[in-house]
Amino acid sequence: MINISSNYFKDLKVVLLVAYSIILSLLAVTLIFKIDLFLWLIVSGIIALGISYFTLRIWVLILTLVLTLLSLVILSITGGGELIKNYETIILFGFFFIVTGLLIIEHNLVKGEETLEDQSFSEEFSKLETEFSKKNSYYAERSIALKRYLNLEKLAIKMNKCIREENILEIAANDIYKSIKKGTCYIFFKKTSEFKLLAGKPKSFRQKINSKEIDFNSGVFDYMTTKKESLKIDDLSKEFRFKEISAIKGTNSLICVPILIEGDVVGFIKLDSKKTEDYNYDDLKILSIASELAGLSLTNAFYLNKITDLAISDPLTGLFVRRYFIEQLISGLEFAEKTNSRLSLILIDIDHFKKFNDSYGHLLGDKILSILGKFFLDSTRENDLIGRYGGEEFAIIMKDTGINLAYKISERLRESVSDLKLEYEGAEYSITISLGVAEYFNKNFTSEQLIKAADIALYSAKKQGRNKTITFDGNL
Repeated sequence: MINISSNYFKDLKVVLLVAYSIILSLLAVTLIFKIDLFLWLIVSGIIALGISYFTLRIWVLILTLVLTLLSLVILSITGGGELIKNYETIILFGFFFIVTGLLIIEHNLVKGEETLEDQSFSEEFSKLETEFSKKNSYYAERSIALKRYLNLEKLAIKMNKCIREENILEIAANDIYKSIKKGTCYIFFKKTSEFKLLAGKPKSFRQKINSKEIDFNSGVFDYMTTKKESLKIDDLSKEFRFKEISAIKGTNSLICVPILIEGDVVGFIKLDSKKTEDYNYDDLKILSIASELAGLSLTNAFYLNKITDLAISDPLTGLFVRRYFIEQLISGLEFAEKTNSRLSLILIDIDHFKKFNDSYGHLLGDKILSILGKFFLDSTRENDLIGRYGGEEFAIIMKDTGINLAYKISERLRESVSDLKLEYEGAEYSITISLGVAEYFNKNFTSEQLIKAADIALYSAKKQGRNKTITFDGNL
């Protein structure tokens, strides 16, 4: 069916009005001035047929034919009988009207077929366009997913460059948050004996949750620890598997995965969202792979740190070896010079240790060295660096510490060691130590000179009867 706009009808009415006005005007002129009616018929017929063909509407042709017949009837009544007798002209005009009508009908049929073809083409094109749009959307989603998976490779490279757990997990939280772009990311890690919140995104994540308030032995955490599987909850209000779900206020959906090292759960990665069903299985897959990569990086960091510790630590005492200790002393002196601060060095020697070894054996000597190493670690400050300087000698670097405070600390250590009762194979033993203290300030010593100054003070303590602390206050 052919649709004709209202604007077209308005234009068509104007055309017909003008055309029929011209024809009727010619008729009036013909009658008034008694012009040959045959000429009027010829001119009027040409205009009428032209208008009919121009509009291509069969009803216009019929209307024109009716008006023409009415005009002939009017002419016959008004005395134009001679026109009626001209049958050849009337037949000719009838023939033209028939031909024009057939042309109009044929045109409309062809146009109708073209319209149907256009509609069919439009429908087919619309289907193809819809299908293309769906495929384009699918490939766009796959492209985004591929990019997210490729970013995991970059994440692995960045994490493997780190040797500290905090740095590894901070990088993991940042990349996971950028990749999934939903909700809030939390990473809990069992650094010692308890799980702690070590990393997350966005920056305000620590203000929203407190790891001390979370019961890691229940809910989703207990599930992941027991099953060692990931978890996806689309609507927390409809979740009845767990009695308690630790999540920030307003959370409606979440995904979480465990971090495994050699089969043990050492942490969790959890994403919370305010929207229900906000996470899909592709998000969960990304999170699971990121967790596996974090576990591998943490494992590598653990063994690397262990190897490093073996390289810089004395296996008997657990203290720094001499080479690494001296490197730290040089670094500490450089820092003290830049900050114009003080640094004190304490050298410690076990009194009569050789005789002790000769009398009771090296096994007891090693036991004493091991006990003293742990004692010094437990009895000094967190920022103090302790090393086994050689044999039965120990050394302590005290940053931001003047000689007076260093002397007080040394005396406390000396007295505490004197009070120690060492048990070995049922027997009890006592030992004493001698200490020498020297201070670096305002570029007064190089590292070698500082060690020599502390050694001179130590030698003076031994010379004065041992079990003493002597400070170096002279010049080299």
